Amino acid sequence: MNFTAMSLRTKSALIVGSVILVLCFALFLLGSVVLLGNIYDGECERARRNVSQVVYAIGEELEALQREARDYGEWDDTFLFVQNRSPKFLERNFYRGNYLELHLNVVIILDEASITLYSDAIDLTSDQKHTGRDRELLKALMDVGVIKEKRCVTSTFGGIVMVGKRPSLVAIQPILTSTAEGPSRGALIMARELDRKNLDRIGAITRSRFDLVPAEPHSVPSAYLEQISSLPREGKVTVNRQGNHYLIAESILADVVNRPAARLRLRYSSRFSAQAKAAMLYLLGALLFLGVTAAAATAHLIDRSVVRPIAHIVSDVNTISATGKTDTRVRATASAEIGDLATRINAMLDAIGQAHRRLRESDARYAAVAAAASDSILVVEESSGGIIDVNSAATALLGYTRDELLTMTLDQVLLPPPDSPDPVTVLAQGGVRTWVGDRQYHCKRGFIGDAEVGVAPLSFADRRARCVLIHDITYRKRNEKRLRQETAERMAAEQRLRRLSLELEDRVRERTTELERTNAELRETERMLQQSATQLRRLTDHLQTSLEEERNRIAREVHDNLGLEMTVLKMDLAWIHRRLSEGHAGEFQRSLTDKVAQMAQFVDTLIASVQEITAQLRPAVLDHGGLAAAVEWQASEFAKRTGLEIQTELTQEDLPVPQEQSVAVFRVFQETLTNVVRHSEATSAVVRLEVSEDSLVHRCRVQFRHQCSRQLRDGQRHFPDVVGDV
Repeated sequence: MNFTAMSLRTKSALIVGSVILVLCFALFLLGSVVLLGNIYDGECERARRNVSQVVYAIGEELEALQREARDYGEWDDTFLFVQNRSPKFLERNFYRGNYLELHLNVVIILDEASITLYSDAIDLTSDQKHTGRDRELLKALMDVGVIKEKRCVTSTFGGIVMVGKRPSLVAIQPILTSTAEGPSRGALIMARELDRKNLDRIGAITRSRFDLVPAEPHSVPSAYLEQISSLPREGKVTVNRQGNHYLIAESILADVVNRPAARLRLRYSSRFSAQAKAAMLYLLGALLFLGVTAAAATAHLIDRSVVRPIAHIVSDVNTISATGKTDTRVRATASAEIGDLATRINAMLDAIGQAHRRLRESDARYAAVAAAASDSILVVEESSGGIIDVNSAATALLGYTRDELLTMTLDQVLLPPPDSPDPVTVLAQGGVRTWVGDRQYHCKRGFIGDAEVGVAPLSFADRRARCVLIHDITYRKRNEKRLRQETAERMAAEQRLRRLSLELEDRVRERTTELERTNAELRETERMLQQSATQLRRLTDHLQTSLEEERNRIAREVHDNLGLEMTVLKMDLAWIHRRLSEGHAGEFQRSLTDKVAQMAQFVDTLIASVQEITAQLRPAVLDHGGLAAAVEWQASEFAKRTGLEIQTELTQEDLPVPQEQSVAVFRVFQETLTNVVRHSEATSAVVRLEVSEDSLVHRCRVQFRHQCSRQLRDGQRHFPDVVGDV
């Protein structure tokens, strides 16, 4: 039986029943040992007293018999009878009536040689002569050595002698003169048979019924031999129980020579002990009944006030655990303790619900930030290098599903060069908090791209991990490579142009005389070539300057915007970590809420900055919507930032321009708008794109105002429109 697996109802009933059984058993033991033991000891003591009274009564009978024997033995007539043996003495003193009066059964007179002078035995019950009883008595006395050794002539004896199977009181008195002078002439022996009648007569005096049975010397324990009842002195009395209603008290009675002669057995009714035992059983039954009733009442009370409310609480808790609805509440009861338990459980559910809501809000914020990020984010475990979390941008960039990426390692995504260590390995070795560098990544479709990778340590849920940020720079690398190739080609063209110019000058000098007619045209051609070369150099310088300015602007914006905002975000995260370590409950929760709101604003600003910088570097609408959509979008965004009114006029909704030329036109358009704002106080601009069969014309008409010495009526002078064609 498993006690811990029992229900509370079963435990309560078992405990109450066990306590009641223990109490009943203790009461039973107490009653049996103390009460019944005292009653039994009292009954035993009463039985001993009854035995003592019987022994005393028998001793009184023996003393009376000895007095009669002394009266007759120390009588001159008896003394003379032994000498002359006169029959008249016998007729006057030992007739039937005298036997009945003295309650004598046997009278024997012996001379000094222990020869029988007179012996007679009478049955007092039938008043008839009992032939042979006197001889049996003499034989018994001879067996004990009283007559054989002639001790009866010189000494007085008294006690019980077993004559056959019947006990008899025997008194032996030497025959002397009335003055108790000798020498002794013989011995007078008187015997009174202790038959049932005499025993009942003695029992009536002592109010006890007893029996005398022969006591064989070999059957008497040695412990009794030293404490034999030598009448009228009491010896050792033993008390034993016979059944449930009687006690048997026994004592050994001595014979005339103080040897065991008879066993006095007294049967005593132990009704008080039986009644007390019955009363004890009745009381025990009543207590058991009351205990069972009290146990049932207690179990019912516990069931109503404890078990059922707890069962309701357990049921409600199991329902909440199964459904996961922490807004459900446990039913309260009227009991103070159970109600307080239900209240505390509800308070705990409130705390759990708040924690779940905060966790869901945190997960939602993390998911929103990760989903809104344009760069790929991978969370990598430090020990194994396995990927444990990714955002949607990573799956879009790498071509793998989220489940596939979670089974891969960082080495399967990033391809480190042989001369540079892995970023995760660098961080694991210690001493480096963050790492930023260029790596190649491997896509599922087999494409290998270039990326700018940033790695930073990350800890969550007692796990050490690394946050890997992958920014795709494949197209930027390709554009840089293409730009370098175009620059090299332009430089080669300039060299070829210089060589051609020199050759042309030589040919012009050689053929001056021959080509006087074409001299003017050649000089004009030379002038135009020089102008074209100058414009080409200026264009090359301008492109290089624009590229450097664009790089500087991107660097400044990344440094000023992203660097500062990331620094603030890092400081806020450090502040939250410090506050979490301090563990202030109420103030911490309010301050944490404010900080989280500020961090959300910084994150929104960061996202907007990243999107803006990304759009300025390479607007996605140019790749997806085409040149016309990119021009309209750039004009709208530029108008929003500067407040300049810009109108776009497109001859066609979808301009059929190749990709490389559309990028160049879009950059020229951006540079035009920048120059308009930078070098003039323009109020409006009109951009027109015209497409012919073999050319694209970009016209930008700007209307601006400039202060001058000559004032018109409105105080300003309107210059003619500046038109540029590409």
